[in-house]
Amino acid sequence: MSNRSSIAKKIMRAIGMLAILGAVALAVYAVFVQPWMMRWGATDAEAQMALPGDDLVPNPTAQSTRALTINAPASEVWKWLVQIGQNRAGFYSYTFIENMLRLDIHNVDQVIPEFQNLKVGDFVRPVPPDYMGGRLSDKEGWYVAVLEPNRTLVLKGWGAFVLVLIDEKRTRFIIRTPSHLRGLARVPDYLIWQPAHFIMERRMMLGIKEQAEAGGGIKVPSTGDLLWFCSIVVSGLAILGILFSRKWPWTLGVASAGIILLEIVLFRVPPLPIYGALLLLGILVALLWAYWPRHRRT
Repeated sequence: MSNRSSIAKKIMRAIGMLAILGAVALAVYAVFVQPWMMRWGATDAEAQMALPGDDLVPNPTAQSTRALTINAPASEVWKWLVQIGQNRAGFYSYTFIENMLRLDIHNVDQVIPEFQNLKVGDFVRPVPPDYMGGRLSDKEGWYVAVLEPNRTLVLKGWGAFVLVLIDEKRTRFIIRTPSHLRGLARVPDYLIWQPAHFIMERRMMLGIKEQAEAGGGIKVPSTGDLLWFCSIVVSGLAILGILFSRKWPWTLGVASAGIILLEIVLFRVPPLPIYGALLLLGILVALLWAYWPRHRRT
């Protein structure tokens, strides 16, 4: 009987620790991550300015406006932007994540002439036509609603991709994505879709920037991207390992600090392998501390 009671107590403690850790992660996300990532790189003026396609979702329940500066003319950036798509040039993002979902996406490192002729009404796919038995062949994707070469691409269901000329050699690249979801559907959107979309879209914007500035020939994703992602995953698993060591309650504080650092590295700092490596090193040191045998007095 006492053994069952001990097991039940351990289970309840584990559930309680996970709940506390989850609450810490949610609080950091809500206060320091989500508001910032919805306006990643965008100025106040860019976040508030009217953009083509705003009329497609006139009263959005949520909206992201992200931007970066590309040291290349708008005509050069456009060549890379206009050819995005699953069965086209890819999305210049993390294909190792996309293809874990069997999306069969392959990023190109050159401008493809036959992909430059996108027009209003065309359908841009994120998944293969036969994905999930073809049930999503004409549903999962975006129709081109507005297209102004070297200036604007609006994909209905995704948002507006706008190129603003700074001068002859620099372009401001802006993406705005509105959401019409309401009620309980906003919960998974807020907790899952928004952060996942940000991680992939940020890499896409950086990928287009890299290709446009170099004139192509850049491998996206790079080996550094894979190392960064692996360090995030391993750090997350190590944090759980810290949480369930026997040095309670100190491990809860250490695990909470770890989850805060993980969110900072995942969202708030540039996605570079050096930050992932530093995070992983710190978490592994904490994990070693959590399981290091305690000296007992004899």
